[in-house]
Amino acid sequence: MAIVAGDPKAPTLNYTHCVAAAGHDTAWRFAENVTYEFAKVASVGEEDARFYATAAGSAVRALERYGNEPIMFLHNTSSHHAVPAAMAATHSAAMRNITGIPDAHVTASSHPLPLTTEEEASLRVWMNTLAAFFLLLPFSYLAATYAAFVVKERATQAMLLQLASGCDYRVYWLGAAIWEWLNHALVCFATWIFFFIFDLTSVVGTTDKAFCTLVLLLAYGAAAVPLSFIYSLGFTDHAQTIVALSVVNFVTGFVLVNLDYVMRTSEHAGTAKTGEGLAHVWRIFPPFLLGEGLIMISTSEFAIDVSERDEDESWLDTFSSTGDKPSPFEWELAGRPVFLLLIQSVGYFALLCFLHGSSFRAIFTAA
Repeated sequence: MAIVAGDPKAPTLNYTHCVAAAGHDTAWRFAENVTYEFAKVASVGEEDARFYATAAGSAVRALERYGNEPIMFLHNTSSHHAVPAAMAATHSAAMRNITGIPDAHVTASSHPLPLTTEEEASLRVWMNTLAAFFLLLPFSYLAATYAAFVVKERATQAMLLQLASGCDYRVYWLGAAIWEWLNHALVCFATWIFFFIFDLTSVVGTTDKAFCTLVLLLAYGAAAVPLSFIYSLGFTDHAQTIVALSVVNFVTGFVLVNLDYVMRTSEHAGTAKTGEGLAHVWRIFPPFLLGEGLIMISTSEFAIDVSERDEDESWLDTFSSTGDKPSPFEWELAGRPVFLLLIQSVGYFALLCFLHGSSFRAIFTAA
């Protein structure tokens, strides 16, 4: 939380101008006199009347001191007590400044209203969708490691030795792909188990969702492994390979998924249509399909409101329940990403074998 005083863009109300316009000397003196006179009319005792007059004068002096210095609170919206705590701290400081009492303070009470069932569900979808976004980060690095071993073998001539010994290059790449996919499967099962441990109901809340999530993760590995091998043909150092492919997978995964989500949920029809068109291009990258599939599974029971919202509407209103529970394997949900990943696993492996066996082999496999 941050408190910014004297923000020139914040609206202000100069209370002293109101008093000056009425022809009075000072606002706090005017407040004291008026309060004292009202107290006397109400038959209040002399001592009490002076107490009320002094209190009114002190309050107006606080307005004179701080009325022209607007304060802007920058706070985390997930902290429900941030604003009342900041207001209490600000007014406590003002009270200490006016009264000169070191321990003067204002006590604030905050009792936020509970979220509705719809808001709780929308918040849960938001959190799980963010988890799906950030899951792409470790999987971007994971896919980059698949190429390191084959680059190391090519740099040390181990690959050449196996091919010279009679091993067919197709068998070599198939063996390497199966081994890397098995390693990937172990990570997927561990990740899948942690989904249950942390109760990510948006991706493992039902049997269909849990199974679809697991299939999606495994299909991603089946496509990412041969694509990483294709990337590896342009490298001779395994360390540089991991760094470069991590960046490539980060851009084609995390960055493009966020870009696609922002564009397709835009309030402007043209931007949303452009995002839908670009999505067909982004789908040639397995990391993008992984992110798209996870988001579709997370939001399968909710509709995204892309209309312009009023100021009084909450950001929790972004998702609204449709009341339906469609199968996550439907084509418009995770069915398309899973299908495309399986197709890419075969297509990228065929492209890998073609590049290795073609006339370009001397360029890409130069040791």
